[in-house]
Amino acid sequence: MQIFRITALAGQGDFGPVHGLPLNGTVPEGTTRSFTVQSPEDAAEVLTKLKAAKTAGEITYSVSGDANEEGGRVFKRTLQITHADLTAAAVSETVTDPVGAFPAGARLLGYRKQLDTEFSGGGASAVSIDAGFNGATDELDDGQDIFTGAGTGETFGAGGNAVPEQPRNLGGLTLQATITSDVNVALLAAGDLTLEVLYVVHGS
Repeated sequence: MQIFRITALAGQGDFGPVHGLPLNGTVPEGTTRSFTVQSPEDAAEVLTKLKAAKTAGEITYSVSGDANEEGGRVFKRTLQITHADLTAAAVSETVTDPVGAFPAGARLLGYRKQLDTEFSGGGASAVSIDAGFNGATDELDDGQDIFTGAGTGETFGAGGNAVPEQPRNLGGLTLQATITSDVNVALLAAGDLTLEVLYVVHGS
């Protein structure tokens, strides 16, 4: 099961017809819709459409849900960041998960970063990422290279302060990432990555 949360930024986001999407996938401008997709095939179809719409500047979205198909209560929280999300006239910018804080009782199980497009452009010669949570901003990735030459694909957290393999209490914390370059990050012309956090929620 995947739970999608879409906020339309410009015009209407039309993503249907896809099984599980309300109103044939229409999300009016300025509104937020949540919906559930049960099958992995439908979830993959939805993600393809949502990524394209986010890249076009039409929406933001987030995903949570069961991370496996065995019925276990392992959840997944994702945060996609593209160069279009970086608008600061500064050499760094922090992007925060729009879903907000993890629920009370959430415990970290694992972390993955998927770099689909290396960050580049604007005269930059270096781009790096710190990923973590408010109050622990580099616990997942600490100063990791995401610039041209870093290599696309998945990694699982690295750097001096990164301890993504260490279980910790996430309750009340929010997933975030800081992108740093040697030019204003708004000048970057390419780049696309997704952060993925696996967690469980323990009862009181």
